[in-house]
Amino acid sequence: MYCSIIIKGHLDARWSEWFDGLTITNLESGETGLVGHLPDQAALHGALTKVRDLHLTLISVQCEDRGACPRERGRSPDCGRVVADADCGRSV
Repeated sequence: MYCSIIIKGHLDARWSEWFDGLTITNLESGETGLVGHLPDQAALHGALTKVRDLHLTLISVQCEDRGACPRERGRSPDCGRVVADADCGRSV
């Protein structure tokens, strides 16, 4: 699944490996995006645990299971936009 985790503050790119290879992008808003592919929910929870362990403030989490999402089949333009999207039947 493809995930985007937004945290408050900037994080050095050297943390990328520790965050399971997620790409770290420092945003002009003073936030950091951790973006990339995670193999499953367990890996997502592991990344979120690392955010917690570093005492970082979590702003948002968005994930999209591109293979299972109805949007990929042209039925729902909103699927995958937010984690709790009812069209995809997912919630975190």
